Amino acid sequence: MKKVLAASFFSLLSLFFIFSTAQAVDVELTQRLRGFILLQVEEHGEAWYVVPQQDARIYMKDGEVAYDVMRNFSLGISNSDLAKIPVGVEERFECVDNDNDGLCNKLEEGLFTDINDADSDDDGYSDGTEVLNYYDPLNPGDSKPIYDYNLANRLKGYILLQVEKDGQAWYVNPNDGHRYYMKDGPAAYQIMRFLSLGISNNDLAQVPVSSYQAPSDNNDDNSDDNDDTSDDTSDDADDTSDDNDDTSDDTSDDDSGGTITPECGNGVVEQGEECDGSAADGYQCNDQCQLVEEETGSGPICGNGVVEQGEECDGSAPAGYLCTACQLVEEPPEIESALSLLQPYSESFPVAYSDAPEGSGYQWELDGQIIESGSSPTTFLVHFDGNATTTSNEAPLIDNSIDFVDSKFGQSLQGRVEYPAENNINLQEGTLEAWLSLEKPIDDVVYDSDPYLLRYKNTVTNDGFYLLIHGNDVLNFTMYDASRGWSNAVQVGIGEYQLPSNKFVHIAATWSTEDQSARFYLNGEQIARKDYSGDFPDIVAGDYNLEIGHDQALIDEIRILDRSISLDAIKENYRRSVPYADNELILEEKINPGQSVKIAMDVEGGTIEDTKTVSNKKINVSSPDGYFVENGGSFTVQFSTPTSMTCRYGTEVDLYENLPYQASGTGTAHNFTVPVGDTVESYPIAVKCQSQDNGDDFGFYRQYRILPDLRETYPKISRLWWGSAPSQDKVAFLSKFDMVSVSKASITRPDIMRQIKELNPNAAILMYKTAVGWQGFESSVGYTTFKDRVDFDLRLKSSEEGYYCVNIYFPKNIMFNLYKEADFVNQVAEHMEKDIYDRQHYFDGIWWDVVGPSFWFLRDPSTGEFMLCDFDLDGIDDDINDSSIRTQMQNLWAEGMHTQMQNTYDRLGHNVLTVGNGNSPDHTDFNGNLWEETLTPSTFDSYFNPNNTKGFLYWQENSLEPRLNDNLFANNYTEGSSNYYRYHRYGMSASVIAGVYYNPQPLDYSMAEWWYDEYWVDKQTGLPTEDREVGAGYLGLPVGPATELESGVWRRDFENGIVLVNNNYTNKTIDLNGQFREILGSQDPGANGGLTIESLELAPVDGRVLLRSLCSDDPYQDPWCIQ
Repeated sequence: MKKVLAASFFSLLSLFFIFSTAQAVDVELTQRLRGFILLQVEEHGEAWYVVPQQDARIYMKDGEVAYDVMRNFSLGISNSDLAKIPVGVEERFECVDNDNDGLCNKLEEGLFTDINDADSDDDGYSDGTEVLNYYDPLNPGDSKPIYDYNLANRLKGYILLQVEKDGQAWYVNPNDGHRYYMKDGPAAYQIMRFLSLGISNNDLAQVPVSSYQAPSDNNDDNSDDNDDTSDDTSDDADDTSDDNDDTSDDTSDDDSGGTITPECGNGVVEQGEECDGSAADGYQCNDQCQLVEEETGSGPICGNGVVEQGEECDGSAPAGYLCTACQLVEEPPEIESALSLLQPYSESFPVAYSDAPEGSGYQWELDGQIIESGSSPTTFLVHFDGNATTTSNEAPLIDNSIDFVDSKFGQSLQGRVEYPAENNINLQEGTLEAWLSLEKPIDDVVYDSDPYLLRYKNTVTNDGFYLLIHGNDVLNFTMYDASRGWSNAVQVGIGEYQLPSNKFVHIAATWSTEDQSARFYLNGEQIARKDYSGDFPDIVAGDYNLEIGHDQALIDEIRILDRSISLDAIKENYRRSVPYADNELILEEKINPGQSVKIAMDVEGGTIEDTKTVSNKKINVSSPDGYFVENGGSFTVQFSTPTSMTCRYGTEVDLYENLPYQASGTGTAHNFTVPVGDTVESYPIAVKCQSQDNGDDFGFYRQYRILPDLRETYPKISRLWWGSAPSQDKVAFLSKFDMVSVSKASITRPDIMRQIKELNPNAAILMYKTAVGWQGFESSVGYTTFKDRVDFDLRLKSSEEGYYCVNIYFPKNIMFNLYKEADFVNQVAEHMEKDIYDRQHYFDGIWWDVVGPSFWFLRDPSTGEFMLCDFDLDGIDDDINDSSIRTQMQNLWAEGMHTQMQNTYDRLGHNVLTVGNGNSPDHTDFNGNLWEETLTPSTFDSYFNPNNTKGFLYWQENSLEPRLNDNLFANNYTEGSSNYYRYHRYGMSASVIAGVYYNPQPLDYSMAEWWYDEYWVDKQTGLPTEDREVGAGYLGLPVGPATELESGVWRRDFENGIVLVNNNYTNKTIDLNGQFREILGSQDPGANGGLTIESLELAPVDGRVLLRSLCSDDPYQDPWCIQ
């Protein structure tokens, strides 16, 4: 005994020497890091294992050393107990997988599955699928292993050896409580690399170093000072530092360490115990599991295996009890609920499934930070696959005359069933989703007499909750509070959208009394929203039934949640296109590759949890670039998958096996070609991929827009359509133009946009969007999604608390800060992608308003003073009345605008067409500029100066191709007067000579349908025409540059004519150097009289379009004469 004491003394003395020369030990930190593998991220990734039995760290030089160290500090475990701990699969492990089932060969050896058979138990599911979803890959039954999460939590960080097998080693990861097979040194290295925790040198120094000497080839002493570690560590572990987050700032606050509470009396000597039951001769093991000298005649000795006076047990215990401190304690109930987190991918929401009871508490964590917590939602869900029983085994109260019809997801309901409304509808907040197919056209009389597809009605108060076909032949979601009347009812629906018959569509509605809003969705797209400034309808609940179905409609997969989910969640539900699950938990949060996602639930018996690392997005599309495709006979979609898969595609979302086409390619690279029809339109593409059985939601969906084949012949005419969406009677008029810019409200009328495209496939349709915020008149659905997507706290504000800067001229407009450090420049680009172009649309690009940094909207016209705002977010107002400060802020604003445009290109692709309107936008960001009512005789010369960066000629030379420069020309003369037509010719001629589009605008911004003789002309007869094929672009291509004949007089020659403009206030006589014909028009015969002329006296501020002579009547033998 004295020798032992002496050895212990010198060991303690050596440890005291080590610790006294290092930083003080942090006991609390050390205990929290028990069982973790730590990587020194500030060095070369040196690895240390914090031994749970010692509360000290051991340096692990490489995989072989790690394997030896970890096995030397292992615990024996029986096969039955090991089976109670979930198996961990880390997809980043580099390994061989013979049968491609998702499990490394080494892991399969540890599980005793067949490395050459992807389905070892022949139950139709791959071994990998079963392990990842917590099934036994060696048991073909449907039952899952019963896991003991209390045991798993107690053994976190330990190495376990299968003493009833061949000593197979397993590491229980402290992060997720799963066991990872450690077959050999290379396997230990993988565990070291991917399951470790980064730590700073400062924090590491607070964890004591073990006196254990790990085996080493060079006998380096690694235990005293980590600076003496072998140079080989940089080769073996250097790369590991990139795979681990630096948690040096978090380790002191991390609660995820695997602390094991010793149980005295269980017969196992654990951390902090000197004994547990037996003791050496001369000693006793007391009831605290500490050694004390044996005393004769003393009281009961807990741990000696004998139940003595005062003890209820000593070691063993009857069923249902534990023996703790030699007293019987009721055994806590076993955890019977399971929880499975699907592999999370960036650009998708994390999804978990659990069979825990509804209302169970849950908590989502992202990189250790709590993101969301609450109670699992109550779900009403019916699949209608041969019966109308809900997934919670609630049979319908009434189900007369119903049929189950084969449809999209198995079978669907035809007819009507009734369920109790109580506990199935939350009238304060919720989400309704279903797949619907009408058997008759929506305007059929059959829906007039019975319009209800879903109905709950309180027959006493007449309050109601409905999904119905409204009297004006539209599908509506309605919440009616009879005490407030129909004027205050919630009514949101498809509006002008077309609802097809005999085709399944996805419909959804959300409502929230807290948010005071209701929304309606069609095929994942929000198409209606209603906000309430007053009281939201308060529907009185009662003992009444919920009616679902119709004898002239099919309904499938109807789900009602007791909470309102986001527009992105509904879009993802539609695009996943899989049957719903009633035990689904979704984290509606952006996630990035490499982040750690954790879901935990409180259930009877304890806590269940699952953790996974976020992978790159499921499918990486490399071509086409973004959402826009150049015009051609076809386009090819190229994409890659993270593992070898087979892929199918179609034009509508569906189950994998229902998609009609097989993509080409094998392994991870895939492609297919889509033919493009004569009518240019949107091409929706839905893709799903599978490998063995990885579920049915591994895919992507995108709306591709084929760009028009823009006409290069002149004149090019364009038109703005302000305010509301164009009505049906404007389609024919707008289709005449080569470029049409419409308000964002037009997103609600894709039918109108499509009709314009059908009449004129080569027209470019641009959607209006102000670049600096949200405009008060923009009440369309697109702008309500903008309000969801963008943080309104990013508005341009003053340093004065609660004061925002406003547009002085349009005070209802909300102005945001374009300083690039403000996130608005990112959020607005995200909005343009997700809410506008990632949906059905017929827009070819964007007309960005207010893109220049002039700050005109902040200048008081009465005083000339600028409003004071905090542009650079330093908390101090910037006085831009000072020209030097204004220049600085304009530079910041311009830089932010450039960032916003680049963010938009990154999201939408570089083929999207863009036009900017403002004071000197950056020509490198746009296909064109729009000059808004700025061409006048006084500005003419500067616009025709090729060196003026704000001018026509400069932009035509330097903007992005294809060029869409647009002259919005204001004509303030009385319509129909000779001056009115003269000034029109001036504006149009200047535009054609400069090569830009001509866009006449009434001064009052009215939507007058102006059309001029010079727009479409039959070049043979010289007569204006209504025939597009004959008259559009009648001048042909330019055959020379714009030329100034004399001061203020310009000419440009084209294949079929010439154009002249006089910017002087005096008449100018012009020798034409040939014979030309006037247009034979009706609007101003004095100018367009059809005469053949060789010279022209051009009036002040006037222009003229002349046709070349017919070849049969041309004395000058013009090589460009018209045949």
